[in-house]
Amino acid sequence: MQQKIFIGLALTLIIVIFIPIYWAMEPARQEAAHQRQQAEAAERGAELYTSSCAVCHGSEGEGKIGPALQGSQLGQDALEKIIALGVPGTGMTAWSDEDGGPLKGHQIEDLVTFIKNWGSTLPPAPAPTPTPTLTDNVADGRQLFIDKGCASCHGQNAEGSDIAPALPGHNREDVIRQVRSPIGSMPRSGPEQISDAELEIIVDYIESLAPVTEHREPVAMEDALVVHHWMALYALESDNQAEAEHHVSHILELVTDPEHKAQMEKVIEHIQAGDLHDASHIIEEMLAGKAEPGLSLKNLHLQLALASLEANELEDAKHHLEHFVDLATGDEKARGEEAIDLLEQGNIHDAEHEVEELME
Repeated sequence: MQQKIFIGLALTLIIVIFIPIYWAMEPARQEAAHQRQQAEAAERGAELYTSSCAVCHGSEGEGKIGPALQGSQLGQDALEKIIALGVPGTGMTAWSDEDGGPLKGHQIEDLVTFIKNWGSTLPPAPAPTPTPTLTDNVADGRQLFIDKGCASCHGQNAEGSDIAPALPGHNREDVIRQVRSPIGSMPRSGPEQISDAELEIIVDYIESLAPVTEHREPVAMEDALVVHHWMALYALESDNQAEAEHHVSHILELVTDPEHKAQMEKVIEHIQAGDLHDASHIIEEMLAGKAEPGLSLKNLHLQLALASLEANELEDAKHHLEHFVDLATGDEKARGEEAIDLLEQGNIHDAEHEVEELME
């Protein structure tokens, strides 16, 4: 009997002593559990941000086409609503799966947790993970088009938006070149964001779409004029006469300067006669001289050389570097010649690096 009393007293003492200690420690335990859940949510959100948001908002949240998100003053609920429903009249489309987007509710919550904790001790946005092998079909292409953030500017079905053009009907080579070495405000997507295999599947999807019947300019008229000049040049470099003529026709619709219009009419004549080289030179002169006055012919040829290198079109790259050398003097000329030598030696990486430095 005495033993039972002793055990009872001991248990009572344990309860009296340890339960208050447990309750004293409980808030800290709950806070630690909350922090762990937040960190795990932010890590998932960081991966989503890298794959879906960085292309428009910047890898560091600094803003590109879309506004800066690092340090955003918007509350959790407001951010979740904007991501889920989009912003009408802009390139920010709905991302919630309930409104045709790719993200579930808990994924949007994870994404906002990452954004709201940017710069804290929670994980930074990670580097993209290696891409698994994918099957080459239209369904995969559309899903990649959405998942990689293309739909956020170009529309859920690549139909275009107020800030980016419709994509159906564009030449395969031009789409690839624009992704790897873009013109205008479109951010560059290298193989680290969209692998070569993924890009091929996305382009397969775009090629499967019926061309749009109504064209609209997604940007201000002066910007549209510049974009059409660049796209016409890219089309000519791909020997796509129809695509080049299409963009020149839009230039003719937009341009008001009589000399510029007359030169573009000559371009149409050259294209129809199959004289693509002379057509390209006229467009280059009009782009550097009138459509984009701040762009020199030297820098134009450097940009075209870099775009050709990134598209692995080495003869075109050499052609533009030779034009650059003709226009350059002194150290620039010598470095342009060095880039050509590197190209002829097959050292594409160093040639590309040299061109990038010349453009700085």
